[in-house]
Amino acid sequence: ITVETTGNATDFGDLTQARGGSSTNSNFIRGVCISGRTPSVQNTMDYVTISTTGNAADFGDLNYSAIVASGHANTTIGLTGGGETPSRVNNISKINLTSLGNAIDYGDLTVGRGRLACFGTSTRAFWAGGDSPSGRVTTIDQKDISSDGNAADFGDLNTATNEFQGTSNFTVGFVAGGATPSLINAIDSIVMGSKGN
Repeated sequence: ITVETTGNATDFGDLTQARGGSSTNSNFIRGVCISGRTPSVQNTMDYVTISTTGNAADFGDLNYSAIVASGHANTTIGLTGGGETPSRVNNISKINLTSLGNAIDYGDLTVGRGRLACFGTSTRAFWAGGDSPSGRVTTIDQKDISSDGNAADFGDLNTATNEFQGTSNFTVGFVAGGATPSLINAIDSIVMGSKGN
């Protein structure tokens, strides 16, 4: 889709394998589709050049196989966090979006979970909510994109939610929808420059 104009989606190309439950990273030049199930859980990473239609090519492998993880990227580094293997995991992985290659371990979330939302700035990534082994959580984690190490607690969502999505304008982060387990239409906003709920 062309974001600047309304209209229907058009065909861009195909992934290297049919799968669902994937995560994504993008630096505005490359888009990377990460892991998923085929129905078996995969660690495949595919990429496309966003300015040119065509099929995806192999980028490398995620350092763990997972579904319903969530990711955020700046112009150089892409991060993927959490997911289900099918057990819930707290992994954070890093890829260099400017070159092909496998992901490496880059720290841990404060709570292992899948079906979580992710958003961020050019310097920090945030993971919100999700489905932990003990149930849905309100947890929001933050991590400095340029530094190895574990994520830290940032605050909480208004509602313990999973199966939702996040986005940001690099100042304010937003998460929308989800399941509590009832489906909800709530939108939460998070000012990313200061810790808080």
